[in-house]
Amino acid sequence: MPQCLDFISKYSTTLLTGSMRGYIINKVKKPLMKAIITLAKRYPEPTRNNCRHPNTAKLFDIAGKFFEYECNPRSEELFRAVFRLLIAEYEHDPYYRFRFDWFLEKISESDWLLETTRPLRCWKGPERWWVSDAAPPSHPVRPRAMR
Repeated sequence: MPQCLDFISKYSTTLLTGSMRGYIINKVKKPLMKAIITLAKRYPEPTRNNCRHPNTAKLFDIAGKFFEYECNPRSEELFRAVFRLLIAEYEHDPYYRFRFDWFLEKISESDWLLETTRPLRCWKGPERWWVSDAAPPSHPVRPRAMR
């Protein structure tokens, strides 16, 4: 078995393995991604000029940094759609803004473990930026900002 396939099989989840994998990818995931992209395009394009909330500006900064690092052309349109939806909803709807903030707060309070065992494919950013200098390479750790 090629080394990359051995690595993938070693760490793959059992959730979508076996006979359902192809079905989920082709009949559920691909149509869902297409629907998200299609619906996101119905939203007005959020820009720094038409948004006022201070955290929306931070979301623009995060999206900009993300797209500097992300280099998978097959996923770019989906990620742009998700950021468009997130930024637009955060900007105009306090109901969803509060829930998103609550979600972020709960993650920062938790013992959330970041994935550190998989290769960073299609990523031009700094490798392993989240791992403490003292942590073993295969041990998931909390990011420095969440400690």
